[in-house]
Amino acid sequence: IDLMKNFSFFEVPEQNARQVVKALKGIYVEDRKLVVEFASQMNSKKH
Repeated sequence: IDLMKNFSFFEVPEQNARQVVKALKGIYVEDRKLVVEFASQMNSKKH
């Protein structure tokens, strides 16, 4: 998990991804509502 001030990225097995998103829907952490969505694929090549 990469924790940032306003967002984070985390990986789960593909077969569990939709279940995780559904489970986190509507959750609040420190009075802030979590917004969970799928990240787009990034190109792994660096320039």
